[in-house]
Amino acid sequence: MQALAPSPHSNNLYAVRANWIAPVDQPPIRDGMIVINRTTNRISAIGTQNELARDDIPISNLGNVTLIPGLVNAHTHLEFSDLDRPLGHAGIEFTDWIKAIVEQRSKTNQTLKSKRLAIQRGLKESFSSGVWAVGDIATGPVLATDYVNPTSSDHLTHSLHRTVFLEQLGRKKDQLEHQKKIANDFCSNLNQSADPLLQPAFSPHAPYSTDPKLVRQLCELANQHHTPVAMHLAETQTERELLESQTGPFVDLLQSFGVWNPDSFEPKVSILDLLQILATAPRSLVIHGNYLNERELDFVTEHRDQMSVVFCPRTHHYFHHDHYPLASMLARGINIAMGTDSRASNPDLQIVRELTYLHRTMPEIAPAQLLSAATIAGAKALGIDDQCGSLTPGKLAAISAITPETNADSPTPFGWMTEPHPTCRPVIDGNIAD
Repeated sequence: MQALAPSPHSNNLYAVRANWIAPVDQPPIRDGMIVINRTTNRISAIGTQNELARDDIPISNLGNVTLIPGLVNAHTHLEFSDLDRPLGHAGIEFTDWIKAIVEQRSKTNQTLKSKRLAIQRGLKESFSSGVWAVGDIATGPVLATDYVNPTSSDHLTHSLHRTVFLEQLGRKKDQLEHQKKIANDFCSNLNQSADPLLQPAFSPHAPYSTDPKLVRQLCELANQHHTPVAMHLAETQTERELLESQTGPFVDLLQSFGVWNPDSFEPKVSILDLLQILATAPRSLVIHGNYLNERELDFVTEHRDQMSVVFCPRTHHYFHHDHYPLASMLARGINIAMGTDSRASNPDLQIVRELTYLHRTMPEIAPAQLLSAATIAGAKALGIDDQCGSLTPGKLAAISAITPETNADSPTPFGWMTEPHPTCRPVIDGNIAD
């Protein structure tokens, strides 16, 4: 906790008070208070109300809520945010679901305008549910105007941080130079927006769709542009079968699309080989990692300072995957972030519901660890942990309030995790947003 020193600029300060504050980087605070600089929208101090209250600092009493760092959705596909329900059915074979994705795109004939509207709908849904940072996988072409500020505030820091991963795929080596130009142009476009909370990034799609040389090229570009890389990896057992023996449902899928070329999978490249390439990026996100073996987990553990794994709990459940080894991965010290994937495999984009689902299905994991995965771990994965992810003096005042379903005062800061539908909303200018 940090005491607030007297300041001649106290007229720039205001405070929010709540029954509980869970800063993440320190123990929860009962009857806590956060002092915020109105001009910079950064946290000046955090502690108990008794420690920080001053006559010259106005206090907004938010009451029976738990204040937490703004949630981080480290992996999503916002272009599917116009779907009302997941595609297919629970337990669908993954390759059949991919076919459903392709059919959906063909059926709707999604235009650039409709894609932009879907993205903006997803941004608004995310922010309204207490998410202050997203890592979105975007199919080109991508424009900065697709990712406009989802809030009504003119203050740029009163907004959701958006890391936009340009998705690239293809197994034809003669396309590499063209893809490099597309990637560089994408970075230039987003950087010219002058939006401090909009970050370009890269995403080689997946092992079944992306040549390893393209993965390496994007990691090299990530070093040049100082930005993260995300790749779907070890998502299914059939993916491993394709890489190891060039058999299985993915062969059938690629044949049905008319793009199966066994020569493009020679020489064989393993999941571990791809991890080694990803480790050359400044920050790399292993998306899903549902079926990483012990040797691969050892490698991720060794590179945990720059490599993260993003777990999407309810999407994992939708496909009826094997039990996710979350507890053992956390015990290894792997940086585990949370994601929602998309509305094509998830009923909504609410990270708070990923947390309540996990607390219900994995009660052996401490609530504080789950909250860390949905906040500071996600911020670290995206390379923005110096700006958000914890309620720390100097960081942006990206704060969310969780309101329990009952009006009873919770005796613990994590009582809301036991409820099926707690409400999570952003706190803006001292008020809980509607």
